Order: sequence, then C-alpha cells, then structure tokens
Amino acid sequence: MSYIKTAHKLRILFFLISFFLISLSAEHLLAQAPVLQITNSFTQQSVLYNSDSFAHTAWKPVLYTDSTYQKSSNSWLYRKFFQEHLLQVQQPGFNIFGDILFDEYLGSTKRAVPTKSSTNQGGADKSKFIYMNTRGYELSGNVGDKFYFQTDFFENQGSFPGYVDSSIRKSGVIPFQNRFKNLKEKGFDFSYSSAKLVYTPNKYLLFNLGYGTNFIGDGYRSLLLSDYNTNYPYFRTSVNLGKVQYSVMFSQYITDNKSYAYALGSPRKWGQTYLLDWHVTKSLNIGIFDAVISSMENANHEKDFGLTHFSPVIFLHGSESPSGLKNNDIYGLNLKYTIIPTSDAYAQFMLDKTGSADCEKRYGYQGGIRAGNLFNIYGRSAQAEFNTVR
Repeated sequence: MSYIKTAHKLRILFFLISFFLISLSAEHLLAQAPVLQITNSFTQQSVLYNSDSFAHTAWKPVLYTDSTYQKSSNSWLYRKFFQEHLLQVQQPGFNIFGDILFDEYLGSTKRAVPTKSSTNQGGADKSKFIYMNTRGYELSGNVGDKFYFQTDFFENQGSFPGYVDSSIRKSGVIPFQNRFKNLKEKGFDFSYSSAKLVYTPNKYLLFNLGYGTNFIGDGYRSLLLSDYNTNYPYFRTSVNLGKVQYSVMFSQYITDNKSYAYALGSPRKWGQTYLLDWHVTKSLNIGIFDAVISSMENANHEKDFGLTHFSPVIFLHGSESPSGLKNNDIYGLNLKYTIIPTSDAYAQFMLDKTGSADCEKRYGYQGGIRAGNLFNIYGRSAQAEFNTVR
C-alpha cells in the first residue's frame, strides 16, 4: 500500500541522516549536548504557556531545550521505570533516547459486532468483545543544539465498538490510520508510524522534514490546520525575526482509493500552508493564515503539477492548476492574548472557498481560554473552548 511504503522509506531516510549527523558531529563537539525535545499535548502548557520564553506558540510542535532534565542517582530499575528512557545514550555532542512501548486493553460493546463466521452462518455468531494489542518503539535524539530527530512505529491488532466497526467496514479506512487487513474471524490488523528531522542552523531559521501531522492554534482544536488526521509527508520552513515569524509548509495527502488509473500511482492532493505570526505586544499575537489544496492530476488522471505548487510567498500562489482545475483556498486569523502570566485567551476565524457563490456558508470561528498552575499548584491546568463551523 502506498502510504505504508512512503512511511517505510521516510523512516529509513531519517535513520540514515540522523546517525550520519551523530557520527559526524560527535568527533567535533566536546561540550555536553543540551537535551532537545518537541512539545506534545502533555507538555505544551508548561513549556509554551506557563512562561514567556516563546513569543510564537501558534505552530506546533515546537522545538525546545529541556533544561529541567537531570541525571538521577536512583537504582537502574527505578530509573528505567519512572525517570528515564529504556535506551538513554548521552555523550559529548549528542543524545539518543529510545523506548519499547505497549498499549493493551480489553472491553465490551453494547452492540454486538458480526464476525466473519456469522456471515457464513446467517448472522448467528456475534461478539461484544473488543480489545487492542499495540506494540511499538520510539526513538529520538539530537546532535548539538542544531539537529533533532524522532521516529516511531506501532503494530496493532484489535477490534472496535460496533459503531466504529461498521464505519470502518463501510469506508475501508480506520480513522486516522488509513488501510487495514482483516484479522482472523473478527478485528483488524494495521500499523502506523511517524518521523521528523529538524535543523536549526541559527536562531532565525528552522527546517522540518517529516512524516506526521502539524497543528496551528493555541486551542484544543484548530480550525486552520489540525493534527486530528492521518500522517502525511511534509516540509516546513520557518523564519523567526523576533516579533515576526513566517512559516510555510508543503505537504502531500495520499489515499489508497484506486478506482482509476492514476498517473502518480494513487490519488493525491498537494497542500501549501502559510502562517505569518506577529507578536504585536507582550500580551498580543496576531497570526494571518493562508492555505491552498490543489490536485496533482487533471480530469483525465494525468500529471497536473506546476511551479505554482511551490510558491513560498503567502497569497502569491495559483488559484488554478496548470490544466485549469480550481484550487481550494482557505484564509484565517489566529489570535492569542495573555491575560495574566500562565493564562491566555485565544480565538480563530476561518473562511473557506472565498469567491464562490456559497462562501457565506463556509466559515468557522473559535474562542477559548486556557490557564496553567491553577491555585499555585504546579501542573494543574484548565481549558474551555467553543468551536462552530458552517
């Protein structure tokens, strides 16, 4: 399947590049390398919003230096279970962290799900039993303070509640995971992976090549660019000039639907995403968003790709493909206002398909507030948010 092959190729590429950089840099870097990490849903409040270290927080994940990391003197067993990674190599010039991960659950569903044998026996055999067996690994690290790499892979076998099961069998896709293989009498076999390589040559530039997801906004959900989807290959460049940060990302979205003979193997779309974020005052950030989704093939399923697919300038991209197919343009606004330290209000506005007769029906807006260290208790946070799209 095309998306699995793409993921495997990218993982191999990231391994080769990362370990080449490690071997190259370790000979020249004598000082202890800082520990670089990227934010996730568990760390972004404490890293991005409980301090004023970052002027620009809209585009996630954010690369940061983990200054809280300290070596422990506890026993090896205690450290590996509660404090450290299973694989932890820290040498002058580079760090490598790795873990083997498991996720298991058992349960039941109110609506029984027909098994494979029930189809052959007139529907007599049904099951309410659901489970998931996930095994995988995660590997990350950095070379000095300029290179960060991360990759993971997970293999899964399991079953889902009735309403999810019926949706999967109808669409042929597991939500956020793409295609699958049937597993024995009942259930699904599927895998997923992600990878990224981040290079920051100086304090002004950032390059991020990856296979994963991105997120734009300061809320729980995003109306502009959400990580609530499947992984995809992308390349992002960011220029940081203090109060102004400009980011552009090129991405490709692939499906395994092969109803036609496609020139590129599988139907796919091309994405260009732009964000101009302005740190207006110490408390206020205003972000201008623009994105265009375009076809990579014409109506005859032939290649339809041109220079307009690579424009690095916001708003200066083609509204049509070389063959004349209309692109889907999306415009938006991202706002954040710091009320008090550790408490922020945020909002988004999105307008889709501008210029069409029904553009007034294609808009959305978001409003919310988030607070950290509530009642002076470190780590306690709260968030309230409202979203509407029509």
